[in-house]
Amino acid sequence: MPVSVKNIELNTVIYRDNSQPYSEIDGEVVMLNVKKEAYFALNKVGSKIWSEISEPCVISNLIDKIQQEYSVSVETCFKDIKPFIEELVKANIIKVK
Repeated sequence: MPVSVKNIELNTVIYRDNSQPYSEIDGEVVMLNVKKEAYFALNKVGSKIWSEISEPCVISNLIDKIQQEYSVSVETCFKDIKPFIEELVKANIIKVK
């Protein structure tokens, strides 16, 4: 049964849709989603997330990696990245299992 955006939690596994073309420009990821007619320019944290989810990754492990670079609590990090993950899931750029 697919996980809905509403069910994204710390134990959710996410990974990127490798059919989604993207480019890195000055250390940041940019992509055009033709199906959704949307352009995405990922900031430094978004680009880090994109890099880390080239293979399936549990969100809690992703947060651990982000915490290595930024001084932020698990709760704050999850609260901050969850809307980003939800947006990319809705655009079918990130997959959930």
